[in-house]
Amino acid sequence: MWCSFARVVTGWSRMRSLVTGILLYLLGVGSAALASTLKEYMSKQMFPALRRRIYAVYARLGGHESLIKRYKRLQLDNNEVKLMRVGYKDVQIDISKQYIKLRLTHGFIPPSQRDSQTKQQPTFSPQELLQKQRGFGLRLIILGHPGFGKTTLLKHLMLTYSQEQPILTLGFLPILLFLRRLRDGKGRDLLQFMLDSLAASLPAQLVVSKLERGECLILLDGLDELVGDDQRRIVDDIRELSSRYSKNTFIVTSRIDGYARDAESSFKEAEIAPLDPLADEAKSFVSGVLDARDLQERFLEILRADTHLRRLAESPLLLGLILFIYKENERQFPRKRTAIYTTFTRGMLRYRDEERLIYAYRNKFDSDYKDLFLRKVAHGFFVSGASEFTRSQLLGKISGLSHELHIDEQEGAQFLDEIVKYNGLLQNTHGEHFSFAHPTFQEYYVAKEIKETSTVREEAYRRIADPAWTEVILFLSGLLDLQVSEKLIEFIIEDRLNYVFAGRCLAHARASIPSLSSRIVPRLLRDQSREAKQALVEIGDAFVAESLLAMLDDSSPVLDDRSFAADCLRELDTKVIAECVMRRVEELRAKHCIRDAYKTVQRFSGFAEKELHTERSRLQEELAVWRKTVKKQAVARVWEGDFSGAEAALRLFESTEELPDDLSRFLRVLPELELRWKEWWWAIESDVDDEGKANKRIRDAWHLLDPALRATPLPRDSVLELAGRFCEKKIHQQMSPVPRQRWVRRQRLIQEVSSANRLWPQTGT
Repeated sequence: MWCSFARVVTGWSRMRSLVTGILLYLLGVGSAALASTLKEYMSKQMFPALRRRIYAVYARLGGHESLIKRYKRLQLDNNEVKLMRVGYKDVQIDISKQYIKLRLTHGFIPPSQRDSQTKQQPTFSPQELLQKQRGFGLRLIILGHPGFGKTTLLKHLMLTYSQEQPILTLGFLPILLFLRRLRDGKGRDLLQFMLDSLAASLPAQLVVSKLERGECLILLDGLDELVGDDQRRIVDDIRELSSRYSKNTFIVTSRIDGYARDAESSFKEAEIAPLDPLADEAKSFVSGVLDARDLQERFLEILRADTHLRRLAESPLLLGLILFIYKENERQFPRKRTAIYTTFTRGMLRYRDEERLIYAYRNKFDSDYKDLFLRKVAHGFFVSGASEFTRSQLLGKISGLSHELHIDEQEGAQFLDEIVKYNGLLQNTHGEHFSFAHPTFQEYYVAKEIKETSTVREEAYRRIADPAWTEVILFLSGLLDLQVSEKLIEFIIEDRLNYVFAGRCLAHARASIPSLSSRIVPRLLRDQSREAKQALVEIGDAFVAESLLAMLDDSSPVLDDRSFAADCLRELDTKVIAECVMRRVEELRAKHCIRDAYKTVQRFSGFAEKELHTERSRLQEELAVWRKTVKKQAVARVWEGDFSGAEAALRLFESTEELPDDLSRFLRVLPELELRWKEWWWAIESDVDDEGKANKRIRDAWHLLDPALRATPLPRDSVLELAGRFCEKKIHQQMSPVPRQRWVRRQRLIQEVSSANRLWPQTGT
């Protein structure tokens, strides 16, 4: 019995424990669920609401402006924004202090619609446009050729609107975004990319509130650096974002090559106008790079004299490169764009002050191996559509090339750091990300890699029509040997019939290729578009100059043809024009056509005034001497009685030159003069015994001869003097008194006529 009772009690105890356990388990599960629910509620509703309340209070207390001021101060100290590296070694330009003030045109004309007759469009500064359009939701896309300063322009705007100038920037939030960073494959939309980029400085709520109030200046750099689907996606994002926040100002930059006009876009278009390297804006930049004033003056004098160099300097980037080549005592400037890049990159890698041991400790690794590495990096990433790369990617490249670079894998980081810190062609853009100092440097090294690996046909030929490869192919044309370059250009003509692009490639070639010039230049002359004009000026060789001079020299051309030729000649190298004109002059001089040679110089001297000034003066002197010589020859022949010889000399002069007025009158009166001259001398020499009759004949002959003499260069007094000497000679020859007296009386008569003539107006020379 007791055992049964014990078993019952034990069973109840176990059941109670089980029930208790179950209850405790249920209670635990419930509390966990409750805690989870409470936590979720707090994270999703209570905390955000609390943060919004705190943020609202913070905003009312002026926190917004405090954050914005802090953000702007950070931008003013941000080296990625404020610095632009343009030279050898560690020289950098502070954009906020030293900047070329660019001008924009009021519109963009697509290359296919351009022609040389398009008048110069009015220009304006970006700041003028922003101040005028603020509050009206300006949407602008700025287009420009490589190196024309698109990125630098946006950086300058960013710095301008980050300065503490209440009237200009109070409450205005500038945001600079580099669109190339959206090629990371994460598929982020533009708004999220903007918020992520600003997260370290500005909370998302502030940015969104500024967008909603229309107080943002959104600067988007490098639309052309996105390709394919990435570009189409971001274009849609820009359109959607600018539509949603339409009160804000949106400015986008892109290269001209490959830009496709979007009919649905509400963005206005503007193009960066070519820089005038002699304008005040450029002069301030020159003075910022060249410290010594005499160095500045010599450089500007070279620019004034060298049309070709001045045209290259229309690109701010190339102006910077040329300045630093000049600063490094390279007095002989490269004549080609590719050669400028070759000289500059060689200088960046090799440091010319190694002779003074200033930077020798920084150059542990050979410059040729650095050049090899840069070629491989540029080419590998460019083919995949990347212009920005991470540190790990670069170290991976170094590791894969360690055998070719002759370095240990452990030295990879040191190798990369030396290139970035001391050579400057690669730069650290942000965090662990790197890019070339300018996209054109990457394109140059891509072309160099293709040339070194002899893959021109495999890579360049099939990418002729790809706008992203335009600059690469132009650089390639300048790097290749002439024969290979000629085949590439011939392929462009035969495959695409694109004579403008073929002309630009010909302009970049190492030297002139006459066989291609004869095919391309006539087509460009017929085209007469603005792009054709640019190609002609870039080619700028003797064949182009001769063709333009011939077009201008044509007596019956279309007026537009003459205008096009004159426009091109004004931008052509004056030395090339002068050489062509001088060849014409020498040909005419060989034919004794001095007057025509002088006219040729006179007609074309406006295109090469300095070079042709001396030749024009020399031809003027030659022409004056020849006129005097011909006059003397003609007069001498008349004295000798050789009127046909005198006429022949004047006719020969007339066949090559325009006769001056005095010689023209001389030629016209020669027949009459010959007749009267012979009558006069017949009267003087006659042996008539009747003195009265003889004197009458002499007087009558003189009165007929005198008007003819007045129209000639023959001195009338000298004619009478000649007759008097003839009589004197006859007097001395006569032995008998009667004939001698006759010649004495005749001599006296001539003297009387001469005395009477002195009272008449003298018109002879």
